[in-house]
Amino acid sequence: MVSITDGKVTCYCDSGAGVSATLPFTWTTGDSLDFTITYEAADSLFIGLGKNNDHGGLSGLSDWDHAVCAGRWYRASSNQVISNATNTVVIFNTEAFETDPGNHLSMNLTDGILTVNTAGIYIVTASGDWQADSGATGRRLWHILLEGSNSAADERSDVGNDNVGTTCSVVFEVAATDEIKVNCYQNSGGNLNLQTGTMTNMSIARIG
Repeated sequence: MVSITDGKVTCYCDSGAGVSATLPFTWTTGDSLDFTITYEAADSLFIGLGKNNDHGGLSGLSDWDHAVCAGRWYRASSNQVISNATNTVVIFNTEAFETDPGNHLSMNLTDGILTVNTAGIYIVTASGDWQADSGATGRRLWHILLEGSNSAADERSDVGNDNVGTTCSVVFEVAATDEIKVNCYQNSGGNLNLQTGTMTNMSIARIG
């Protein structure tokens, strides 16, 4: 889809990411707009502008912009033991899928720290599936952190003989090399597992 608003042309891809360029010229009645769309790389889309079939050569185009579409989804392929009353980084040790050929995101599958290699706006969602605790005591806490600061949280009380689910989501404006991680906490009085499977997962996607 292409839109023209406030002197700027924007082309949207299927994922919703937009690529914009500001009109570099003035208009008179009867002028026509021409634009070109070019893939600079596997995940980068560029547009250039001209009018009346005169693009003036690539060097004459101004205000080029690009959007990068990137996304990754991780899960736990084994149980993680969470000690009582201890803040613990969640380890998502398996990458289930990715649409990130430019490697704008990278997860350390050993320590659970995700590094953003390209600045932008990202949405992060994380969920945890806690082992049932027949003692029905304590809380289950879940936090998404950017550069060590808590940005989203969920807290649930123990429900006895059923698993407890925690989840939260947040939109970040992220700088290059920023780190994102998920912390969890429980105070049941003993160790509890974060359960393996797709219910314990983390996803991240660039949206701007």
